[in-house]
Order: sequence, then C-alpha cells, then structure tokens
Amino acid sequence: MPTPWGGGNIALHFALTHPALIAGVAICDTGAGSDDPAQFRAVTEGWARAAEVGGTAGFTATILQHPIFAGYAARGPAEAAAMRELETFFRKIGWEA
Repeated sequence: MPTPWGGGNIALHFALTHPALIAGVAICDTGAGSDDPAQFRAVTEGWARAAEVGGTAGFTATILQHPIFAGYAARGPAEAAAMRELETFFRKIGWEA
C-alpha cells in the first residue's frame, strides 16, 4: 500500500538501522525543512515528544492532526485508509517507541 511517508526518510532509517545490509545509500530530492525553521523545529520536536510519551500510537495520533497529513487523508477513501494504517506501518519498519 502506498504511504504518504517519504521514501528518503525510510531509506535513511533503514541505512542507519541496518548498515551491514547495504553498501551505500543515496538520499536525493527529499525535503527536511521549511521556510520557517523555528516553527518546523517546534512541530517536529512535538512529534518526537508524542513518540516518546505515547509510542507509535501517540506519534500517529499527533501527526494526523497536522494539516499536511489531515489534508492528505481528506483527498479520498484510499488516502484516508493509508493514513489509518500509519501506526501499523511504523511498527513494521521498527519505529516502535
């Protein structure tokens, strides 16, 4: 199932978690910021706190309140279903806090 989560972040996480399984990794054309770095940092630090306190369930619930993710879910039934699967997806790739 497609996921709204960027492939660059998944590749980076895999490379850092399993370095013995890869010869190298190229992370290209990914986004990691905004025009307002202070606001971006505050938002992402809030996501980190949500993960620390509530695990993947807390993290998922928190990011689904963000306009980007909520907007994606509002596109249609397939997108809403993908967003509901985020918690399971994060667990599958080892992001359980």
